Amino acid sequence: CSPPTQFLSNIGMLIQAANKSKKSILVLEAIGDILAIDAGMTHEDSTSNLLNLTEGLLSLLTDTIVVVTFNHDLGKIRPAFTRMGRCLAKIEVGLLPCEQAEELVGFAVPKRKEGYALAEVYEMLRTGVATTKVLGSTPSGGLGFNR
Repeated sequence: CSPPTQFLSNIGMLIQAANKSKKSILVLEAIGDILAIDAGMTHEDSTSNLLNLTEGLLSLLTDTIVVVTFNHDLGKIRPAFTRMGRCLAKIEVGLLPCEQAEELVGFAVPKRKEGYALAEVYEMLRTGVATTKVLGSTPSGGLGFNR
């Protein structure tokens, strides 16, 4: 697929993806910059189209559940996306304790107080190497929308 900003700003692509089947799930990853309060005019078309898809005019054309992920603090996301009625769930994935990271990767990982980000666990699974490098200590978040 295309970058999220290009995809969301192109109404034709958005409708085509949402109408592929009677019921759809649309997953948009790492779009915190679009959802952020301080996004300003930079992503206005993308923001508007996503809001319309989840509860505006576009939502009348589709039966789509939209799942978005981002690495921003939930407090920095525009309230229009997180309000009751539009947002089905707010899920925050914090840092995993070392024991849980070890259980997921299947081998010993270096012990550290702050734990491991999910991205670090996936990287260790991918490479088979326990990492001591901190890839990111910011918790990840996600929202689920339905019209």
